Amino acid sequence: MKHGLAGHGVCLPEDLEAERQAKLAAYIAELQPTDEVERDLVEQMATAAVRPKHCVEREGALILRISARAQLAWEEDRRAEVEERAARLARDP
Repeated sequence: MKHGLAGHGVCLPEDLEAERQAKLAAYIAELQPTDEVERDLVEQMATAAVRPKHCVEREGALILRISARAQLAWEEDRRAEVEERAARLARDP
């Protein structure tokens, strides 16, 4: 799914790629690009239109994961923090 700057074309999850293709078809029908530059711009528009949705969905999933982990591992994290501080205290009171 990730191809970096050297990759060719757009790389999106399947559901977003389908949404991008639908958006691209609608933009082409409406804007009727006449040359390669216009076509490139319309493709960029379609991609830019679907990416924010993907970001919002991923952000929501990340927040849920972090929240669930915080609830499950709160005491472990505090214990590790206390142990780390205690180890530093012995070296640097």
